[in-house]
Amino acid sequence: MMGIFASTAAFGALQQKDFANARKYYEEALKVDPNDLGNNYQIALALLEPNPPDPLGFWYGAKALGIAQKSNPQAFQAWSPYFLSKYKKYHGNTDDWNQRIATAATETAPPANFVASILWRLPVRSGRAGCAAE
Repeated sequence: MMGIFASTAAFGALQQKDFANARKYYEEALKVDPNDLGNNYQIALALLEPNPPDPLGFWYGAKALGIAQKSNPQAFQAWSPYFLSKYKKYHGNTDDWNQRIATAATETAPPANFVASILWRLPVRSGRAGCAAE
């Protein structure tokens, strides 16, 4: 029941654009079922919609797509353009995106080095690392 309550609270927070609480509650729900398609998708939105986005959202987006690829092809087709566009804007290219989907599909939580693995590839501008969208 905890997962259902957390998921419901998270969805309500997301609808109110309360991204911090949405994240907190989706994390609780995903502790109960780390392979829940809807919760992985929704936490990805909660992390990627704020400005600036939290790059951890790309892992959850990749996880959701990895699950959807096998269980819900319509969701995979509908969601892919959103995540691909966000990833390209943030990362600068999409060369490794399909590998990120395949890897996340086999994991139950983001690896400790996930954010760093995206950040190290960002272009250097004016002598410092920066977001590709800068």
